[in-house]
Amino acid sequence: MISAELFRNFLTVYREGSVSSAARSRHLTQSAVSQQLSSLEEMMGAPLFQRTVRGMIPTARGKSLYDQVFESIDKLDQVSRVILKNVDAKTLDRSPAPIRIGTSPDYFDVFALPRLKAKDFACVVTFGEPRELHTLLQSGMLDAVISVAKPTVRALQYRILGEKRYVLIGPPSAKPKKSVRNLNDLANWLKYQSWVGYSVELPNTRRFWQQAFNLRLEAQLRFVVPDLRTVVHAVEQGFGVSIVPDFIGNPAIAQKRVVEIWPIQELIPPDHWTIAFRELDTDRPSIAQLVKALAE
Repeated sequence: MISAELFRNFLTVYREGSVSSAARSRHLTQSAVSQQLSSLEEMMGAPLFQRTVRGMIPTARGKSLYDQVFESIDKLDQVSRVILKNVDAKTLDRSPAPIRIGTSPDYFDVFALPRLKAKDFACVVTFGEPRELHTLLQSGMLDAVISVAKPTVRALQYRILGEKRYVLIGPPSAKPKKSVRNLNDLANWLKYQSWVGYSVELPNTRRFWQQAFNLRLEAQLRFVVPDLRTVVHAVEQGFGVSIVPDFIGNPAIAQKRVVEIWPIQELIPPDHWTIAFRELDTDRPSIAQLVKALAE
């Protein structure tokens, strides 16, 4: 009979993509993980991975074995965690651990926080860029990551929460004159405006310029700040125009702090907000509750 520990180490190497990462995750030495993986391959009678400079690439036999065993091993580990948690709760009377969320400050403040207010959530929030947050999630330092970037590693899954669309805003004094009747007029008007950006790269603005005008971006970048709430405030105070997500731009438009310069929702393909979590945590009740709360 093959030990469950051999399967656990195999699953960890498969998900982490390297022996060294798997060793850290399993709190073992690299040599111990390598030896156990070799033992399993010998029992299977075929290599389970291709060893490359980019990491461990599963073979067809490795993918097949993963599909056969991951659900059983994960469920066994989940049962073990539940038992241990129950023991801890009875012996130590601990409160449920807070869910650890990674996201951007503007999304959490404007979109997520109101949706979590009425729910019984205990949260610890970390702000950062998606790639950094996904790394923390994969290592177990976070429980969920909310962003527009889909995870690219095998150990993480995601669910789509909704669309992220954009609005073109400016201060009330920047409303185009009636002579702006079409996209050509709009392009000619915009290239003489100052711009406020979330980053110097202006990815959404460049995408809009290409999609709407089929031109390279022509813009005078005046003010850059990596917080969308401050971008809106800067536009409101007359620093320039900007393209921002509708969840943060529309409230400012409704309050007449800024104006919508031109409807661009159909001119820029929407992004999708996603919530990512570890494959091992797919059936965690707290993850399901968080997804439900944010998707409402």
